[in-house]
Amino acid sequence: MSTEEVKAAAAVATGAAAAPPAATTTTTTAVAAAAAKDDKREGTNFFGTLSEMRPGETIKKGLRLYTHLEEEGTPLRPFFKSCRESLNGLVGRADLFVETGKAHASAAIEGLKPDLSWLGEEVGTIDEFARTHRELTVGAIGLMVALPSALGGVKRAALNGVVAAGGAACMFAMSDFFERQDKKKVVGKPVSEKK
Repeated sequence: MSTEEVKAAAAVATGAAAAPPAATTTTTTAVAAAAAKDDKREGTNFFGTLSEMRPGETIKKGLRLYTHLEEEGTPLRPFFKSCRESLNGLVGRADLFVETGKAHASAAIEGLKPDLSWLGEEVGTIDEFARTHRELTVGAIGLMVALPSALGGVKRAALNGVVAAGGAACMFAMSDFFERQDKKKVVGKPVSEKK
């Protein structure tokens, strides 16, 4: 490009920018009016917004909404109501199931009582024998554990038998200890408190 072409292009550019000043002023005024109108809508012009705002109407709308919510509830109220009713129904069915189970168990136990009445007498006899012949009872318990353990070897049978017999002996020793403690408590009480 030559220098003359550059000067011509610059003249055209400056002439185009300077040519329509009246149109630019009109456009600028329209843009400013639109911006002022937007300011009122957005609330950036406080006094303009305050004059358009009606506090009494806003308060009335708020009170109407509040009373509506108080009377009819939020849109979530039916959902929560159905959830609560479902949960109450589930709990009621679970309670009914437990009560029915208790009734059936009680009926079954009542039906077995006559059949098992002899068991109480036999257990009393076995308990009496175990208390009078403790050495035999400890040996029998050790033997009952050692015999099935013999399938795993002699060492295992001996170890299991000794552990079972030792546990039975400890059980009898603790039983004797607690009986002696109970007798000491009864002996120390006055005659009126003894049972």
